[in-house]
Amino acid sequence: MGHRNKLDRANEHFHTLDEEVLAWFSGHPDPLVNVETEGAKHRLIYARDDFPSERFGVLIGDIVQNLRQGLDHLAFELAVFNSPDMTERERESSEFPVFWEEARWPNGKAKKIGCMCECAQAKIERLQPIKAGDPGYKDLPLWQLHELSRIDKHRLLLTLILNTMPGSVATRGSQWQSFEVRNQAPERGAEIAAFSFTSNPEMHVDFNVTFGIAFADGPLEGKMVQLALRELQSKIESDVTAVLEPYLLPHNHIVHALAP
Repeated sequence: MGHRNKLDRANEHFHTLDEEVLAWFSGHPDPLVNVETEGAKHRLIYARDDFPSERFGVLIGDIVQNLRQGLDHLAFELAVFNSPDMTERERESSEFPVFWEEARWPNGKAKKIGCMCECAQAKIERLQPIKAGDPGYKDLPLWQLHELSRIDKHRLLLTLILNTMPGSVATRGSQWQSFEVRNQAPERGAEIAAFSFTSNPEMHVDFNVTFGIAFADGPLEGKMVQLALRELQSKIESDVTAVLEPYLLPHNHIVHALAP
């Protein structure tokens, strides 16, 4: 099935992104940060001259587009399976719909999925962001994927920022006073994070802070890229493709495939 090839291709791009992010963080010849200490305050200062946001953006776009196109391919396969004699116009207008405006749904439904069996159409209608209302639809993975795809068609996805997570800053002889994170497109000398503790001349601090890449804007703004995309992919697989793929089976198998 063609849609499965697209989804598999997205997984290949996931592996490439994981490898390149890991290589950049752990295999770079320069340290990621330097620590500057002034009294009880410790600052993590970005120590590199580069941040490959464009390369990461290309890979993220490849993942997103293959996931989104996988849904379009699935919609086309469902239409052809049910209506093998589709006209050229019907074939060209076939698409997996994503609507968050109620008024646009009736015409969009007929145009994009009208050739599918009624059961598949009903399943897709229940998945539509319009069912969640405004602004609830913005939390739905289907809308988030659609919006990421739309953005990537016009510019790189996305301007990426360096995100720090205070996963393990171990202290002895001190207590937390404050912790601040600067999420930004990093430049050499930029302050990435700052830690403040109660003053203690015998204080010892062990920094083991985890770094990652995050979306700078868009529907997943501020979220860690790899984790957010994996969660989105998982929801699309469980809530969309797994629900609709049975309608590509011969009729006498559908009842069995849809059984609880």
